[in-house]
Amino acid sequence: MKKVVLFISFLMIALSFSSCKKEDVDGVYDPKKKIDRIYKENLNGEKYLVELWNWDKKQLKSIDQYDSDGKVYNIETYSYNDNGQIESVSGDKHDWTAYYHYKDDVLDYVETYFTDLVIQNEIGDVVDTLKNILAFRVDCFYDGECLSKVEFTEFSLFGTSIPTAAFPGIGASIRISEAAR
Repeated sequence: MKKVVLFISFLMIALSFSSCKKEDVDGVYDPKKKIDRIYKENLNGEKYLVELWNWDKKQLKSIDQYDSDGKVYNIETYSYNDNGQIESVSGDKHDWTAYYHYKDDVLDYVETYFTDLVIQNEIGDVVDTLKNILAFRVDCFYDGECLSKVEFTEFSLFGTSIPTAAFPGIGASIRISEAAR
């Protein structure tokens, strides 16, 4: 489940760079203010905070994630390169870091590593701890300035890669904007 959530997060970041022609895309959200807080509603109709977004001017610095009891269970931290592009995102809940790689100022690929992967035996005793294990990679392919395909590859502990998803044809309305370059 955490792999799916991480993958969706990276896909949304890749897709958020902009559209080919904003005027051609219906329903584009153009907020007057930055996202500050995200709330969820339980079955009783009570709203509770699930995310608190922390900004430094135009750059998102971190997202505090809360459980239904109002306790922080994860903090995602963002860092940027000299061009203002996302360089890495790390989460403390599952001790992971995603590194963003650019080619010609556009996103080329993202690699996600688990910092400490704990290996346990059948009864729960820690057998070993593996360091900096590549978990998955997201590759971006372009047709001119438009993002045309995103591929997601999951890696096993034994060094083999498992192509798990490809999203061709998404570039019809996706373009790297000047702001994202």
